[in-house]
Amino acid sequence: MIPSTSSYSVLPCIGNDHFPIIWTPAAKLQKRDCLYPVKRTYWTLVKLFLTFTFSYWNNQHSKTDDSLQFFSSYERFLSLLVFRLTYVYFCKAYKPSLPPHIIKLIHQKKTLLRLVRKTKHPFFITQLRTYSTIIRKEIFAHKRLSWREYCTTLNEGDVKQFWKKARRHFSETNPPLNGFLLSDGNVISSPNEMCEISRSFYEEQFSKHLKTSCPIEVEAEYIDKQLENEIKQS
Repeated sequence: MIPSTSSYSVLPCIGNDHFPIIWTPAAKLQKRDCLYPVKRTYWTLVKLFLTFTFSYWNNQHSKTDDSLQFFSSYERFLSLLVFRLTYVYFCKAYKPSLPPHIIKLIHQKKTLLRLVRKTKHPFFITQLRTYSTIIRKEIFAHKRLSWREYCTTLNEGDVKQFWKKARRHFSETNPPLNGFLLSDGNVISSPNEMCEISRSFYEEQFSKHLKTSCPIEVEAEYIDKQLENEIKQS
């Protein structure tokens, strides 16, 4: 039985009594080449398996006289082990993970949070606030750097890629953008020109702020550093 949502057609005779039939299914299969592969390895199981097989490989090493052959066998064993305990799944969007130093800071913050809930000690509370501030600044700097690196990959012809990335900055209830109104009163409606203007705008927004020599700002920055040092040493 062919579903009612499907369609088919019969081609003319090609010289025998079997007529070719073209069937178009209604189900839409997702193309894997449009997805991003993500690898995950069970490193805990790898560690356990290496510990379990340590005595075997140690015994093999003591029996063999060919160190090169043993090294090749053990290298192949490690490669197959990691391959066996690694699985791949596909996601629709590429979401890079945070840098290792930020992940380490987050783990340390979680440890401090547990200590604060358990002890209520002022020292741990102060440390928790300090780590929260540091993590917030590090994530902001990482996002700014990632955005600047992404802007360098844009080109004038790839308008769809830019708006796919930039649309999350706008509310879903906002009407579509038909053009940009410049300061001189001109309206830019070309998608390529709108892409270039937006890229320049966001590059400026995420650029590093210039340091000024204003005495008030210099004094405020100096006091801020002193307070951070006092909090860390207390």
